[in-house]
Amino acid sequence: MRALIFGGEYPSHLQHVQSVLDACDDQGVEYVFYIGNDEPRPGTFAPRNFFLHRLRDFLWDRFSWAPNRFKKGDFQWRGSDKNRTYSCKAIKGSLPWKPDVVIVVTPHEGHAKYQLIPWANRENIPVLSIDHGMPTVAWNWGTYRGSMMGCTANAVWSDVCRDVNVEFGAPASKQIITGAPSLDRLDSVVERSDFCESHGIKSSKRILLMLGTHRYEVKDPTDSVFNEIIDTYSENDEYQLIYKPHPVEISTGTSLKIPNQVMLMTSQTEYLALVKAADVVISPATSVIVPAMAFRKPFINTIPMNCDGASQDSLGRLFGNLGDSVFSSKKMHEVVKGEVVVDELACDDVFNKFGYRRDGLNGSRVVSLARHLSSGESPNGWKYGE
Repeated sequence: MRALIFGGEYPSHLQHVQSVLDACDDQGVEYVFYIGNDEPRPGTFAPRNFFLHRLRDFLWDRFSWAPNRFKKGDFQWRGSDKNRTYSCKAIKGSLPWKPDVVIVVTPHEGHAKYQLIPWANRENIPVLSIDHGMPTVAWNWGTYRGSMMGCTANAVWSDVCRDVNVEFGAPASKQIITGAPSLDRLDSVVERSDFCESHGIKSSKRILLMLGTHRYEVKDPTDSVFNEIIDTYSENDEYQLIYKPHPVEISTGTSLKIPNQVMLMTSQTEYLALVKAADVVISPATSVIVPAMAFRKPFINTIPMNCDGASQDSLGRLFGNLGDSVFSSKKMHEVVKGEVVVDELACDDVFNKFGYRRDGLNGSRVVSLARHLSSGESPNGWKYGE
C-alpha cells in the first residue's frame, strides 16, 4: 500500500497520527507524510477580509472551488524520496507514485477540506479520516460531521463517537471504530513525580487541572466554575492550580484571566502528562474524558444539563453514558478536597464506551482499515487482522 498522509496544519496534531506512522514503518507501508511547521497564520483557513471571506464561501458552496494558498515550506515532510513523477495539484507539486489511499486528520478545515480531499476525489483515491476528537454530544456547531466532508470512511474513537456522528447525519456504514491513535501511548506518559519535578511543583500539593473550551455555550459555565475554584483555592498552599486554555481560546484572545498563583500551560504535547499528574480534572466532558477515565481521575464535568449548545436528548445520552464516573459542579468542593472516592469500575466502563481500546494498536487498526479501503472494499466490510 502507498499512502499520502496529512497530519493537519497544527504541529500538535502529530499526536493523532504518530502511532499510524509507526505502524506504517513496522509494516513496510510506503508513505509521504506532511504536517504544519507552526501554528497557522491568520488567513490560512479563510481570508481575514469579510468580503473576500464571503466570496470564498460563495465560490466553495456553489462551485466547490477555493484558492490554493499551499506553501510547501510551511510543512514538515517525511517519507519516500523516490523520483516524484505523479502530479498532485493539492500540494502544488508531485508525488513518487499515485497514492492508493489518502489519510487525513482534519478534513473539516484548511488544506484538507479545500484542496487535498477534492483532489483525491477527482483522482478516485479513497480518503480515510482519523477522527480528530471524541464528540460526546451532538453540539449545534458540529453539523459538518454529518457531511463526511468527502471522505470514504471515518476512523472513530468508539461506539459513542460513531453514534454522535450518525446523529449528525453521517452514514453509519462509514463510521468505523478503530480507537484513537492519540491514546496509543497512555502507558508511556511520564509519572506524576517526574512531571512535578520538571515543573517545580511540590509533590505534596493537590493539583487541580482546569481544561478550557472555546464555544461560548460551554465556555461561559466552565469559566464560571474555574473562577470559583480560583477564588477559593488559588491562595491555599495545599493546592496547585493549573489552567490550560483551549488552543482556540489562545488564538482568539479569549482565555480566562488568571492570577499569578495559577500556573498557565499551553503546550499540547504535555496534555496527557497534565491529565495523569492531576489530582482533579475540571473540564467539559468532551475528548478529555477518555484519558481522564483511563487514569481514573476525579472529574468535575462543567457541562450543565440545560446547556444551550445541544438538544436535551443528546445531553441526556451523555449523562447516561457517564453514569457515576464523573461529578457535577455541585460536588466540586468535596471532590477538590478529596472527600469523595472515585468509582474505578465506572471509570473503566466509561473508557470502554468512549475510548474503545488501550492496547496500543489503534494506529495499527487505522492502517489496516486504510489497506482495506485501498483495495476498493467497502468500509463496513473491514475487520482487523483480515
